[in-house]
Amino acid sequence: KVITEKLIDEMAYSGLIFTDALEMKGVLKHFPPGEIEVRALQAGNDVLVLPSDIDKAFKEIKKAVQTGRITEKMIEIKVKKILIAKYRMGLYQKPEIDLKQVVDNLNSPMTDALVQQLYERALTVLENDDRILPFVDLSRTRYASVAIGAPPANPFQKRLESYTSFEHHRILRSGTAHERNNLLSELSNFDRVVVSIHKMSRHPSKQFGITEWIPKFIKKLQSKTQVSVVLFGNPYALQYLDSIQHILVAYEENDITQDIAAQALFGALPIDGQLPVKASDRFAVFSGQKMSSLRRLGFAIPEQYDMSSDTLQMINTLMQKMIKTKAAPGARVLVVKNRKVVYDQDFGHHTYAKKRAVSHKDIFDLASITKVAAATLSIMKLVDEGKVDLYDPIVNYLPKIDTTNKRNLTLYDIMAHHAGLKPWIPFYLNTLTDNKKNPRPCDTIYHNQVGGDFSLKVCNDMYMCSSYADSIWYKIYNSELRPNNNYRYSDLGMYMVADIVKSLTGMSIDRYVEEQFYKPLGLRRTTYNPASRFPVDEIVPTEEDRYFRFKRIQGYVHDMGAAMLGGVSGHAGLYSTAGELAVIFQMLLNHGYYGGKQYLKPETVDLFTTRHQRSTRRGIGFDMKELDTLRTLNMAPEASSRCFGHLGFTGTAVWADPEYDLIFVMLANRTYPTMKNNKYGKENYRPKTQSICYKALKK
Repeated sequence: KVITEKLIDEMAYSGLIFTDALEMKGVLKHFPPGEIEVRALQAGNDVLVLPSDIDKAFKEIKKAVQTGRITEKMIEIKVKKILIAKYRMGLYQKPEIDLKQVVDNLNSPMTDALVQQLYERALTVLENDDRILPFVDLSRTRYASVAIGAPPANPFQKRLESYTSFEHHRILRSGTAHERNNLLSELSNFDRVVVSIHKMSRHPSKQFGITEWIPKFIKKLQSKTQVSVVLFGNPYALQYLDSIQHILVAYEENDITQDIAAQALFGALPIDGQLPVKASDRFAVFSGQKMSSLRRLGFAIPEQYDMSSDTLQMINTLMQKMIKTKAAPGARVLVVKNRKVVYDQDFGHHTYAKKRAVSHKDIFDLASITKVAAATLSIMKLVDEGKVDLYDPIVNYLPKIDTTNKRNLTLYDIMAHHAGLKPWIPFYLNTLTDNKKNPRPCDTIYHNQVGGDFSLKVCNDMYMCSSYADSIWYKIYNSELRPNNNYRYSDLGMYMVADIVKSLTGMSIDRYVEEQFYKPLGLRRTTYNPASRFPVDEIVPTEEDRYFRFKRIQGYVHDMGAAMLGGVSGHAGLYSTAGELAVIFQMLLNHGYYGGKQYLKPETVDLFTTRHQRSTRRGIGFDMKELDTLRTLNMAPEASSRCFGHLGFTGTAVWADPEYDLIFVMLANRTYPTMKNNKYGKENYRPKTQSICYKALKK
């Protein structure tokens, strides 16, 4: 029915058909050697793998032809198919096989991509009528997992961590009743628990590894909290889970199935698999519920999305050169294609002393990427809510500037750097002593301990008089405007954006973006002032400051002006990881949608990622590809004209290209040990690295 009626007749398949079923005990117990091979040919197979007795097989097949059970025509067709295949493979000549790297050649990235795609399409969701799966809420839900029979640091639990915080547990099948009861007590404190069943048996006599206590344990846990079960093994085991809900069947247990099962739980890929067997009356053949993608980031190998792994490896060589020439001590590069992370590598160390290597969880100072990942997002949200009009004078939102020359400026011009603002103001210089040979922070403005009016933390052991912040704002709002409003990059506009956000929402910009975006998106390491939340050794240092703060800058914003405002501003101050920054930009590529929630209207995203009417480069807040061939190109030449993102002074970059559904993130600390080191920019490491991503595209 499957081979002849379905594959050959209905699907018109004309290629070779192999079977390895000849050694299966379930077949051998019914038919003797020789008869098995005859029936295998009758079923439609062409190549019989591993016959138990070749002599008997040959004898019985010949006999079947003579008696008419098998026609000579059938044998002729099969032989011709085999000969054609041999001819196509060049086997009419003596083959010469290079045994070097033979395993790698047989298991190519293209093969791995196909395997992952097959596993993804097989995933099956059962008993999910109330749509608990996939998980949507990441900000208010407490998650835990318990892996039954799994080893420590298994790929499944590790991948769960890519989406939100989990408290992980493991229990052996031989675990005692006391251990199970303690575990039930602990897990009942969580909103959702993922139970994964590992190391299952292939044998029905062993209930496929579903020991008696497992369904009872899951049932008790279901009475206390929401439970989702992942089955890494034989679907016939479902007969012992008849009363269990929210089941994801992965069919096999390996690194790939564990990884994609975790992705599926969070909606990184759609599920439409069906059970190929009847496990019980409740779990009938073809059971399975479709589950749409929530368009969260997933993980795949490049070939799955028509990219070349070999080409992307050129990034490794380029990064080694960057480190060797001391353009930057370390970096992380991440590439997303079609919502899948296809490349993610760490390079080098936090410093040239090489005491701590860069890792995935390290937090980088994003510098001016703050302008888009915090300030611009905030204004986009306020535009969505009708609280801001880009074309209105900003005095409408900041009445206090009514008497200044900034009152009639618009956010449309300010955020595209077409408002005539000065590039920047070195506020910190006026807070140093006038000793030219050895300037130091003035004692009247800075103290090494918090207390009284000295409450603005500039960095560790350095607190600024909070009233001095007023003079910063005075200088910004009373600064001169340039005589024209042609393009001139300026930090001052994004200072004002942060002030507008606070004026309209009553919240500082760091609190506003965390509430509106970072927490709901599941971002745990995207924040201002990370030194107050994370161990300092997980934060990449930016400089050995010898001109203002006179200490290592690590966990406190590198930008001097942002530092003097307590580390929070619209132009600088935000820290993040490459993975979390990619989430923000994937949400934008999704036209404001991510993980089951619409954060921004599609038309708002389109408005802000369209060039200002007088600009060849700038969108609203976002940097875009420079179209004027007489000016310096700011990104890879292969990028499309729709590409948007931003660069950061510390060595950071993020670009999202809607034309190719491609995101490029590069985080580095090129300013360490000194920001005067310009090798990084002179050698164009960011555009060169981004360019490799486009070269890796096969289409």
